[in-house]
Amino acid sequence: MLRELGKYAKLAVLASLVEPKSLSELGLFWYNENGRFYKQKARQEISQAVNKELLIKNRTKYRANKDKILSLVYNNVKEKELKNLLCQFWCHPFSLQTYLCCKAIKEMFNKNPEKAAEAKLGFILNLPLILHQLQEKDTETYSLFVSSHNLENYTNIININAEKNMAKAFRNLKEKTDWLANLNKMVKNNGYFITQTNHGINIKQIVIKK
Repeated sequence: MLRELGKYAKLAVLASLVEPKSLSELGLFWYNENGRFYKQKARQEISQAVNKELLIKNRTKYRANKDKILSLVYNNVKEKELKNLLCQFWCHPFSLQTYLCCKAIKEMFNKNPEKAAEAKLGFILNLPLILHQLQEKDTETYSLFVSSHNLENYTNIININAEKNMAKAFRNLKEKTDWLANLNKMVKNNGYFITQTNHGINIKQIVIKK
């Protein structure tokens, strides 16, 4: 179902994972044109995404149906514990606001909507976790991965977001500790994240050895 998303529907999903947006706001966000998403093709694609319940419409605004998208993206994860951890991670406000706010998403693709529309949603969701895993296991490979994929601005944004959101996103120390513990459990799962990189850098041996 996710593969069937048209370009404009995909861009609408990516821009509304945290906050809903109107068609005008979507156009300004991706193209600096408030009329781009009012064009017939864009409206048709977005209507289809609403019918498939991948986007939820509320009056004039659209937001990504996060729960359904997570279910579809992680449907093939065989380990039940890992699947639950992934879904819990992305249901937490800190994770969403830090890694998937619209500004971070835009920087992930260097403000290029065409690249964003071509990317797999699974890779977009897993990228922050891949970065955490690489950073923990081998800083040299982490730096190579970031530079070769032009992710410097993205990593800067998520670091700023993390510092800004840390105090307000966690209600108490236990919630913060639990979030960090779950993150550590996920990034130690070598097999799953190795299969998710597949972007020209062979990290398999490094991840296994460290």
